Amino acid sequence: MDAQTETELLSFTAGSEEGGASDRDVASADSDPMVEAMPSEFTAGATRFTGKFFRTPGIAGYSGEGRVAWPNGDVYEGRLVRGARDGAGVFTWSNGQRDQVGWVQDRPQGKGNLRFVNGDIYDGDIDAGVPHGDGTMAYGSGDRYEGRLADGVPYGAGSYVWANGQAMRGTWVRGKAEGAAVLLFANGDRYQGELAPGSPAGPGRIEYKSGDVYVGTFRSGVADGEGSIRGATAGATRGTGKPDSSTDEEPSPWTNGDRWQGTFDNDRQADGTMTGKPD
Repeated sequence: MDAQTETELLSFTAGSEEGGASDRDVASADSDPMVEAMPSEFTAGATRFTGKFFRTPGIAGYSGEGRVAWPNGDVYEGRLVRGARDGAGVFTWSNGQRDQVGWVQDRPQGKGNLRFVNGDIYDGDIDAGVPHGDGTMAYGSGDRYEGRLADGVPYGAGSYVWANGQAMRGTWVRGKAEGAAVLLFANGDRYQGELAPGSPAGPGRIEYKSGDVYVGTFRSGVADGEGSIRGATAGATRGTGKPDSSTDEEPSPWTNGDRWQGTFDNDRQADGTMTGKPD
């Protein structure tokens, strides 16, 4: 995910974490004579508070429940503990979005929705304010990912669908597809095998839309090494193929009896001889 430096919290269900606020923190104004109760309306700098708030000498920040309005137009309605949002509340952003949220020590924790300024929208597990766990990310580019994430990027089992229709199901490491996967290309081709990183690499099988099937090894997304191809019009071709180079192939029959013997250049027939079916 690129440039996700600012977020909007659209909706949230707070998780649980030790060290969070207790009801005693909010209610202490009624029981602790050292606590200073604040007026029902007051300002601290340019921030305006409305509700039942208090402060404890020597401790920074206000505690209580009510409404907090920032000069940029953001508004929070809920509970504060020592100046931090903690517990259920409603946050209305300056753009007019208004949602029920939950907080643990001023950070979203649990399940919820995040909107990033680059257009990405996330729905799922959140840890310390970032996507972490199981969830779905709808990218501003039109791509979509569903699966495990760590620190905001795909990490673990998941499925990715690109805006152009290409799709991949497999394992991700730091935002890159690696290991065993199924890759469906936008042109209708289907690959099943190893990826490293993000492209066919190692042993695999690709079924082309034309009906041809290649089984063998890949490098950087193309056939490279020992393998075989059988197609809708071809019989079986065995040998090696390397991207942007020519490699000898042994002769193989086409279903109509023709044979191709020669070299291949980047998965294409290059120098060689086509022999027709004997009479």
